[in-house]
Amino acid sequence: MKTVFADSYYFLALMNEQDEGHAKAIDFARNFRGFTVTTDWVLTEVGDALSQPLQRPAFLKVLEIAQGNPRVTIVEATHELFARGV
Repeated sequence: MKTVFADSYYFLALMNEQDEGHAKAIDFARNFRGFTVTTDWVLTEVGDALSQPLQRPAFLKVLEIAQGNPRVTIVEATHELFARGV
């Protein structure tokens, strides 16, 4: 099975109907059957983008879905990994 990396662009496009990548992100989310890898850093960036009080529940929902999905791996933010530039 294929594994893909989900960056903040993907998550934000998925959630924002006005984003030019929204339709593609929705299509991908509905049809992809492989595994997804993201990082704590990506999710932090998404959280920052959705930090306005009315947007926070949307971020928490994305985080809950990602954390509960066995096909999603979230790479933990560590100092060692950060120092490697990964």
